Amino acid sequence: MTEPRFPGYRVLEPLAGGAISTLYKAVQESTGRVVVLKSLKPTIAHDSPFAAQLDREKRTLAALAHPNVVLLVDAGPGVRDGPDRPFIVIEWVEGTSLRALLAKEKCLDPEVACAIACELADALEHVHARGFVHKDVKPDNVLLARGGEVKLIDFGIATRARAKEATAILPVDERGALAMAEGFGTPAYMSPEQILGDELDGRSDLFSLGVLLYEMLTGQLPFDARPGKDGGRERGRVVRLQRDTLVPLRERAHDVPRALEHVVHRMLERTPRDRIQRVEDAAADLAGFVSARTTTERRRVVRRALHDAGLVKDTRRAATKSRPAARAWIRPEIKTALGFLGIGAAAVALFAWNERGLPQRSDRASAAAAGLPLAPRSPGFLRVMAAPWAEVWIDGEHVETTPFARAIALPPGTHHVTLRHPRAEAERRAVTVVAGETVTLDVRMGAIADEPADEPAADGGDDVGAGDATPAD
Repeated sequence: MTEPRFPGYRVLEPLAGGAISTLYKAVQESTGRVVVLKSLKPTIAHDSPFAAQLDREKRTLAALAHPNVVLLVDAGPGVRDGPDRPFIVIEWVEGTSLRALLAKEKCLDPEVACAIACELADALEHVHARGFVHKDVKPDNVLLARGGEVKLIDFGIATRARAKEATAILPVDERGALAMAEGFGTPAYMSPEQILGDELDGRSDLFSLGVLLYEMLTGQLPFDARPGKDGGRERGRVVRLQRDTLVPLRERAHDVPRALEHVVHRMLERTPRDRIQRVEDAAADLAGFVSARTTTERRRVVRRALHDAGLVKDTRRAATKSRPAARAWIRPEIKTALGFLGIGAAAVALFAWNERGLPQRSDRASAAAAGLPLAPRSPGFLRVMAAPWAEVWIDGEHVETTPFARAIALPPGTHHVTLRHPRAEAERRAVTVVAGETVTLDVRMGAIADEPADEPAADGGDDVGAGDATPAD
């Protein structure tokens, strides 16, 4: 069978296929980089709703730029641009899918599950801030890169928030997949309002994320698959509409703390107004849980889980394990001398900062000395707005890129904030936060160099495409 041809790309192999589209691993001939190419099946008419779906996915991805969202690299002809088969090109992610990890491990340690959920929540926060709802958050649409990065993929059915859902109630098979057609989502992970065809907003994705987190923690879906009159299991149409079918999380995973169970259950409330209202609020709760359990960066937590499952070979972890033995010979008096040298270097650095005109700190317990904790005790909060956009650096650490809705939790005290834009002078501020209170920093970046400001690019790297074989629709 002859592989299809796409201008500027050389197909290496098919990755996955459905009734609507096919995913190929390919090489971009102009750069030599590996990508994933998603193309309509030749049997799909260019004027069909499914062809328009690929166009919507292209436009949605073009509006997004976030390290936890798969990056749009290129796009071929549109459905109305000629006879050539429409296609889009997305980054290649070297790794595996969350579905593959769950198939290997069934359920994950709470800190691993929450680390993945936090990264997905960050992605969804960006998606919602851009006015979209993903509508298909599930393990198959989550890629885990070799380095531990988490990527949300497949925006084929994403829509604008508050758009009325077109699926209404559709029959499903035993796996919770639509029996009539592809491309409408997976009822096992859909919110009740999505199944009923109501208007959707970010709370619908929050429900789906709750289902996903429950599955990661227990290895099972949260709602009993009770047999219907025909003996089938209609998770999408019946079970979610019954008030008594949520199985308490701790009945299936006894080691999960009650506080975490409470967060998950709030994400799974059937009525949108009863749920946690914003995905960033859920992310803050989950990040607090992760930081209380481990001081390891979330990406490293995920990378370690992939290594332990045998899905990637983590040479960096092995190197880290060998370091304590290499330091064991250092004599105590040398360690003490090195400690004093480190203190002296820190003092010189603080003096240099103050010489540049930055205010001196009023609180030495601020976060800079040891890095910003993910969930400090008795935190204050900083909300940052910058026009047109800026990288936010706090006490020398890059913590976010605007726009973002979530307030940043900080230890009480004075913090040095730097806002950076590639075509503007850096803006520096000293901000004092008080426990329990929120400070808003609203800054317009200085003169931008005579051309429109670009949106910040996603950290896609040179390797582009989707690593594991993932569903095409």
